[in-house]
Amino acid sequence: MRGLDQLCEFVSIPSVSTDPKHGPDMRSCCQWLVNWAQARGLRAEIWETAGHPAVFIQSPPVKGAPTLLIYGHYDVQPAEEPALWATPPFQPEVREDRLYGRGASDNKGQIFMHLLALEQWLEQGAPMQIKVLIEGEEEVGSPNLPALLEQKRAQLQSDLVMVSDTSTALKGVPTLHYSLRGIVIFEVHLQVAARDVHSGVFGGTSPNATHELAKIISGLHNERRQVVIPGFYDRVRPLEGLEKEALEKVPFDQSAYQGFIGCRELVGEEGFSSNARRWFRPTLDCNGMGGGFQGEGSKTIVPAKAWAKFSARLVPDQRPDEVMECCRKYFEAIEGVTFLAGDGGPPYLLDPTGPASGYLQMARQALQKHFEQEPLLVRHGGAIPIVSQFETILGLSTLLMGFGSPDDAIHSPNEKFELNNFRRGMPAILDFYRAMAGCK
Repeated sequence: MRGLDQLCEFVSIPSVSTDPKHGPDMRSCCQWLVNWAQARGLRAEIWETAGHPAVFIQSPPVKGAPTLLIYGHYDVQPAEEPALWATPPFQPEVREDRLYGRGASDNKGQIFMHLLALEQWLEQGAPMQIKVLIEGEEEVGSPNLPALLEQKRAQLQSDLVMVSDTSTALKGVPTLHYSLRGIVIFEVHLQVAARDVHSGVFGGTSPNATHELAKIISGLHNERRQVVIPGFYDRVRPLEGLEKEALEKVPFDQSAYQGFIGCRELVGEEGFSSNARRWFRPTLDCNGMGGGFQGEGSKTIVPAKAWAKFSARLVPDQRPDEVMECCRKYFEAIEGVTFLAGDGGPPYLLDPTGPASGYLQMARQALQKHFEQEPLLVRHGGAIPIVSQFETILGLSTLLMGFGSPDDAIHSPNEKFELNNFRRGMPAILDFYRAMAGCK
């Protein structure tokens, strides 16, 4: 398969943006992309930021033709708990027509599809300019990319942004997404005493921070599994009209979905289907918590401090700053709590009947041809924080045409990428390029 060996090289670079020790790997990954592009006659350069650098690649301009900007990221999630991986996360391996490795789907496999399509585009004459922006901080919220967009506004001017960093709604069914959820991230630290104390001498009299924090977390949702924080649901659009009708027609295999998660039952806000909960409703989740002794063996103490990390997923028209402030007020009203705000990004919504509808139709036809079935047009539950800023900073709409599979285990052990999607998606991408360029 064309490009598979190169993709394996790309995936083998441990470009983990959250871990400072991988700083050299981040830069090596940038240089790998630049070398790959320049070897094919493309202009490529590394754009520095206050954090990890980005890579910008472009084909020659074509006078009078439209320009497409493709966005992706080369940074990946940490590969924790290596014992849970069947093979080492940064030693990619093909098994049963799937490429396994950290970043294989999110997002190296998907952005590399576009690079290979661009290579073929050049071979066919390239009647439209294509620009590619690949950043290194998507997994940490893209904190430095907005400033880069402002700085490089002129070089990034295009007619449309295309992003392939999503998965299909159903395994094997091509999918176009017209919305993304936003996100806010924060931490809560609780201190209930001046020091840890002996659980025998003082146990039963001293407050336990881990117990108290667990109570706080368990109280964040009511019996209907709604978030109790005042103002959390302000601005949330009701699910109604054509969107509600379309959602009800989307197939949903509950047993397969539940089986992938591996849970006894699905949970969520009362009164909504699973698809509505993950696409149309905001959520608040504790992502991790700790306190007290964490080492080997035992240490019989009553912990004085505990902490928890949270993320909230937002839907149109929620605003990250307002949701963050609601959460801050709620937690800081609790004695002993310190609230630490993190990153945030707004939700994104593209009107399927608006000015970009022509591009959606081009993408639909390309996917239908090569996947031999009608693609779904649905919202997406994930967040790509920078997408909304392509609109606010560059004035560009974004088309979300992802080739991941819902069971790709992104952010989890044994992440993989379906090579069938790779093979079918490549010509679909090329057909979209041709349609946008106006070629027959």
